[in-house]
Amino acid sequence: MVLKKVLIFGATGGLGIELSLKFLKNNYLVMGTSTSSKKIQDIKKKFKKLKLRNMLWKNCDFRSESKIRNTLKYFFRKEGHIDNIIICPGFPRYDGVNKINFKNLENDFKINVFANIIINSEIMKLKRKDKKTLVVNIGSSSSYQGFKNTISYCSSKHALLGAIQSINSECISKNLYNTCVSMGSMKTPMGKKVRGQKYEFFIDPNKISEYIFFISNLKIGAYIEDVFFKRSKM
Repeated sequence: MVLKKVLIFGATGGLGIELSLKFLKNNYLVMGTSTSSKKIQDIKKKFKKLKLRNMLWKNCDFRSESKIRNTLKYFFRKEGHIDNIIICPGFPRYDGVNKINFKNLENDFKINVFANIIINSEIMKLKRKDKKTLVVNIGSSSSYQGFKNTISYCSSKHALLGAIQSINSECISKNLYNTCVSMGSMKTPMGKKVRGQKYEFFIDPNKISEYIFFISNLKIGAYIEDVFFKRSKM
């Protein structure tokens, strides 16, 4: 018996896979998206071997407003109410003052913050007012601190945290809640691209997935707007 439903944008990434596994093993219907059809097929095969079948998939380009809105319409029409929506995609870039340009800024802001805002906009059109939906946004240590040579990434993650606070102030009364879960670098394919840090000290994405699952089921008459997991070792 399926108890609840979760939609995970970016379900084929390092954290997205861990989240999918966590929710599937706890009897959720999981809906996942990815920009890559090949990655979807690879994960389907992996989950089939684990006898985890209760998952639906759809391609979604996070740089396209229409595709994001259509993806949400598809799943809401197909499954009705969605309890939790988790937004995993993020695009890191090494740039710096001499390399920055409008094209890269536009691309990175689309993926790291614009998409999250559009998702909330569409949810408000589709959700039932009497049903609670929690949106978990994946932030970063860059949501709180600017680091050299990562201008587009840091500024877009800063903007994400501000957007979440603004959305909450408007939408909580309508049963739409947003939280930002930020952390230092994780042991994921994206984490392997981080320069000048020791991968062995990076955070285990499985542990982050456990926390996200916990807050997704939290019922204490309050909500968590943002939380920051700092690495204990650098």
